[in-house]
Amino acid sequence: MPVKIFFCYAHEDETLLKKLKTHLKPLQRDGLIDVWHDRDINAGAEWERVINEHLNTSQIILLLVSPDFMASDYCYSKEMKRAIERHECGEACVIPIILRHCYWQRAPFKKLQVLPTDGNPVKSWLDEDAAFFNVAEGIREVVELLLLRMKDPRYVYNQATSGEPVLRDPLSSQSTSDWLVGDWDDSSFFFSEGALHLTVKKNEIYAPSVAKATHFSDFAFQAEMTLIRGDGGGIVFRSGVELAGGYRFLVSRNYADLFCAQKQLFFDKTIKALSLEEGLSDAGWCAPAMTTLNQAFLLTVVAKGSDMFLYINGRCVAHVQDDTARSGKIGLMAVNFTRDTHVQFRNVQVWNLMKDDLHFF
Repeated sequence: MPVKIFFCYAHEDETLLKKLKTHLKPLQRDGLIDVWHDRDINAGAEWERVINEHLNTSQIILLLVSPDFMASDYCYSKEMKRAIERHECGEACVIPIILRHCYWQRAPFKKLQVLPTDGNPVKSWLDEDAAFFNVAEGIREVVELLLLRMKDPRYVYNQATSGEPVLRDPLSSQSTSDWLVGDWDDSSFFFSEGALHLTVKKNEIYAPSVAKATHFSDFAFQAEMTLIRGDGGGIVFRSGVELAGGYRFLVSRNYADLFCAQKQLFFDKTIKALSLEEGLSDAGWCAPAMTTLNQAFLLTVVAKGSDMFLYINGRCVAHVQDDTARSGKIGLMAVNFTRDTHVQFRNVQVWNLMKDDLHFF
């Protein structure tokens, strides 16, 4: 969900407002923000009621400070007063932006961090675009903090998978991850045709292939899965001493769930057909996708402390909290409920999340 931004400004500064909106457009295009000001009011609407509605619901309120702003009774005494009240209550973040030289140092927002840097007015910069870029960067930092506090799943996904993976394994053959392979009475794990194959022959069997040489705490773990026949498969994470079987994110032909020990943390049998290409266009919320035969699905988990976000093809299907285990090995799995199952996996990637990454408040 994008962060809502409200512009509080004097109409004499509308040209500067438009320039600021232009610099914020990349954030808006990425779905991170939704901006609003009084020129967005529809004809015939009760303008004061609409303004108050947006002023009282926006997460960021930008005060575009200038001599005209300071002289406006409506901007100064009504909108700014309400904005400061919401800021002091922790309901919104107020950011004063100094557009033009004026005496603002004794205003109610004097204790707040202003933009541009050091409170140098936008109009005093030799390059106005440089000034607005500085402002946009400051706003972006606040937006990212708010998105993390909101635990927005799209932002979490994009941030967690944007860096260089610490593990990149195509699963074309055995690797330093040391995947469990072998042939047993009830299952077989083997590398063939550039992929890791898991087959389960007996009913009511959960069969994991764990990467024995791995150990991760806070991370994003991603694998491409194709169900060739049978019931379903998925990914395993934080498997080890704390939780012998690990967390198991299963996507079957009928439902998706997350299970650990004796607890089912998430279950949804909502079915929505989804292709890999279609899914990656949006990392927001969606209904779990039905696993169809011979179609590749990208499964991802982002685990940070007790927070776990589950994704199918880049779309979030669940956010759960559980602290049964905080670290362990990763793995892949196949499940046979009532029929022989054959699952194929490719392209495992893992990103480590550092201490300051995705710092949830």
